[in-house]
Amino acid sequence: MRDFLAEVTKHKREELEQKKAKRPLPSFQNEINPGSGAFLKALADEQLKIIAEVKPRSPSLGNLEGAVDPKDRLSVYEKNADAVSVLCDQRYFAGSVELLAEISANISRPTLLKDFVLDPYQVYEARHAGAEAVLLIVKMLDKASLQSLSALIIELGMTPLVEVQTEDELALAKCVQPQLLLINNRNLDTLEMDLSTVERLVKVLDYPSRVVAASGIECADQMLAMRPYASRFLIGSALMASGDPVEKFKEFRAVENRYEQIRKDKQKEEPSCPQ
Repeated sequence: MRDFLAEVTKHKREELEQKKAKRPLPSFQNEINPGSGAFLKALADEQLKIIAEVKPRSPSLGNLEGAVDPKDRLSVYEKNADAVSVLCDQRYFAGSVELLAEISANISRPTLLKDFVLDPYQVYEARHAGAEAVLLIVKMLDKASLQSLSALIIELGMTPLVEVQTEDELALAKCVQPQLLLINNRNLDTLEMDLSTVERLVKVLDYPSRVVAASGIECADQMLAMRPYASRFLIGSALMASGDPVEKFKEFRAVENRYEQIRKDKQKEEPSCPQ
């Protein structure tokens, strides 16, 4: 069984030391302006929201660039997404903070730094690149680190997107009372997928948080199955691999009407209370 996250963590710590040596935090810390809270605002209401991800490659699927020109893809995301997630890990996903900075500068949608965040340096780096949110993976952090990194993200005017995949992680995340909680269907240790994860964890969620469903959402039917438990969806591979992302967005957006019709039909079927 592959321990993917342990492998990633080891490499990320080595990478961070190299980054800090090459570009110390004080060299750009004073250039940072606070965020506007735009990421949280973009996902505020309970209508279906899509965080579209820029993910050049995937450890499980390989290259995802497809036939769509990056500039055309960004234009599609601008018109169809509520927010944009940018994979910033170079080794496993072929992303970078430079890619995040480029996208943040060329799109009006708020951006998320999606990386394996272990250190305050990465939070400052995210804001310097224009991010309005930073992903924190609970599986990678102890309580003190989760609290300190979350507080720093908020201090810099951004939103922590706190990721969980198990009941124990859900309980630990409560210590920061996340306004946005990402539930990952993929186990980051083994890379195995379980599409029932969102439903299972939402049913035991005992603190107020807006839920984002992520991983394994390839088609409208899968999104529809999760829609009773989440109204926000982070979509990466399905959009990146599509030769026609506009049509893919239409497919996903149509879920909301289907969901509302199902709700209305169920209400009609419920027996009325006796007078």
